[in-house]
Amino acid sequence: MFELISEDGDQGFPGRLVTRVIYTLTEDNSVNIDYRASTNKATPVNLTNHAYFNLSGDDSGETALEHWLQIDSSHYLPTNEVGIPHEMPELVSETSFDFNRTKRLSSELLVNEQQVQAKGYDHCYLLLSRRDISSRVAALQSPDKKLGMSVSTTMPGMQLYTGNWLAGTPNRNGGTYEDYTGLALETQFYPDSPNRDWRESNTILRPDDEYSHSTRYCFEF
Repeated sequence: MFELISEDGDQGFPGRLVTRVIYTLTEDNSVNIDYRASTNKATPVNLTNHAYFNLSGDDSGETALEHWLQIDSSHYLPTNEVGIPHEMPELVSETSFDFNRTKRLSSELLVNEQQVQAKGYDHCYLLLSRRDISSRVAALQSPDKKLGMSVSTTMPGMQLYTGNWLAGTPNRNGGTYEDYTGLALETQFYPDSPNRDWRESNTILRPDDEYSHSTRYCFEF
């Protein structure tokens, strides 16, 4: 368990926020992440996990773009040139953002303006199955389909980021990563939620409430 206490006014945010994150490894090859937070003043809270995944191994020479991905989602949030979502979600149907059927990430990469300005996928998906840790919302497979990873969460959204700007980041072998070496599947409230009236994505935590959400990454051989 990790704990962080952010005092009132830290980084400009109100309230004394006490945050705990618990990581649990299970016998079914899952990594469970449980987030808990409380505050003494109303304050925005949106916690996520920014791990990168490459199921071939980061030294395999394979990029994350050759992975297979499926996401249960009918809408995504298009963004402006600095990554802030537009006012309304858009349907994924008949676009390169549709992962309801499993496909390679590279199959429709950089085919529209949304992807070109982000240099790949860096967009939030509105999840169809949510609020239930037992419901799978996404599934990732290695290029040879010998290793898989499913994602389940209580959160309403998930950011898909294909490592578009990883080049130059140090790796553990003394070298550096290239772009697209790994991808992130970040379960969360929708980006820019404090400034929007999105019913499913209220990020304001109040003193009488507890922030309590969970995400599970389950590896399948």
